Amino acid sequence: MATSQFIPVGRTSLVKKSHLALQVQTEYAYRPYARITTTISTDGRVIHKVERKLDHAIDSAEEQANLQRYMAKQHDEVIAVLNETSLEATLGLVDSQPDRARARTLQEAFRDIPGIERVFRLDNDGNFVGEHTTREFKRAFAPVFKSLRELMDVFCLIPGSGGARERGVYEVEPGRLYFASSGKECFFIIADPLHSIESYEHAIREVLNQTSA
Repeated sequence: MATSQFIPVGRTSLVKKSHLALQVQTEYAYRPYARITTTISTDGRVIHKVERKLDHAIDSAEEQANLQRYMAKQHDEVIAVLNETSLEATLGLVDSQPDRARARTLQEAFRDIPGIERVFRLDNDGNFVGEHTTREFKRAFAPVFKSLRELMDVFCLIPGSGGARERGVYEVEPGRLYFASSGKECFFIIADPLHSIESYEHAIREVLNQTSA
């Protein structure tokens, strides 16, 4: 059966501390990777998250029932911590958050895929971003580095776009090395071929699809 058929019911609670109202929500998601997340927010602004990554998406009714119990336990534990935390400490947590939370970068999102070992970022001209990254990649994947310019052209430059490339994912070495383009920048993504994830290419594409072109 499809994993989308086994979705545990989420939980939502309201914790009040003096004038402060905190919404606590625990939910399960299987894309781009399986996880349980408890989110604490106030006035629609997320101030903290507790996330547990899962080895794989739920694929049976038994796993769904077991995870439902774990979700309830995690949810209750977070509420207990909030109830025990002083108002001053809670206000400090709220005040420490910017009005608009920093968006997670694509590089961070790729790193969060289970089994991903390393992510190298490049600009659309093929220049590695970050100190020593060019040398590190060349040492690990010399033949790929030698043909970098040809590989970049897997995702062609779009005429009149100001340097943007086509978006997509390309498997360079089966189960091990992937090349991805967001349109604005490119990435080499190194995966563990022995990890149990069903498809790295699919997971990487899911991350790309969650970003705007």
